Amino acid sequence: MIAIQNLARLFAKTGEALIYDRNASCDSEGRYNYFYFTYGNETAIKKIGNDCYEIVIKGNDDECEILPVTEKLMVEMYVRYGQQFFNN
Repeated sequence: MIAIQNLARLFAKTGEALIYDRNASCDSEGRYNYFYFTYGNETAIKKIGNDCYEIVIKGNDDECEILPVTEKLMVEMYVRYGQQFFNN
């Protein structure tokens, strides 16, 4: 749960909200960020559409490594936010 709270804090700092919506899906026009969390054999972040990402967490329900992938996502979000801020 720490990992998700860290993401929520990051989004709040950038003026956005992190919400859970079981019915949400990737928006082809990129009007919002969409993150799909799933388990896999390795930690990864895969772009699957316009501002849509598959977040692959190494492990399963019993044992997972969520912190490394969320920390990586946070770094990528900081970089993207910084680029938008300094390029405008």
